Amino acid sequence: MLQSPNSSESRPTTASLRPDEWQLLVTARPNVLLEGPLEVTDAIVGEAMGWLAGPHATWTGTPPVSDRPATLVVRSVSALDPEQQQALLDWLDAPGERIQVISTTIDPLYPLVSRGAFLANLYYRLNVLLLEVATNHGAES
Repeated sequence: MLQSPNSSESRPTTASLRPDEWQLLVTARPNVLLEGPLEVTDAIVGEAMGWLAGPHATWTGTPPVSDRPATLVVRSVSALDPEQQQALLDWLDAPGERIQVISTTIDPLYPLVSRGAFLANLYYRLNVLLLEVATNHGAES
C-alpha cells in the first residue's frame, strides 16, 4: 500500500512508481514527464489526481478557460502539433502563479526534439522530472 503524503489514508497502488517517486511528485510538485504505455501513464495520473494540488485542468490544445489551475495535465504530449506546442509554452510562460505540469507520452520526446519535431524549450520545461514507466508486474508497497 502507498501512503498518501497528505493523510494517513493508504491506497492500493496499481501503477509502476516507487513510493519515493510518488512522494516527490506530490510534495515537491516538479513538472513531470511520464514516458510509457498509455494505460500505465493514465493509471498514474488517475491515482495522483487525488493528491495533486487543485484545482486541476487538462490541456485540450488550447489554454484552460477557468482560472489558472494549480496542476495541469497534458496527455499524449508528443501528439501536439507545432502550434499547440507553442500555445502551451506561451501559456506556461505567462505571468501568474507557478503550476505543476504532469505530461504523458508513449513516444520518447528527446528524439523528437533532436529532429526538430518538438520544441526544445517546451521539452525542457516539461521534463524537470522524467519517469519512464513500464507495464506493472507487481506493484510495490
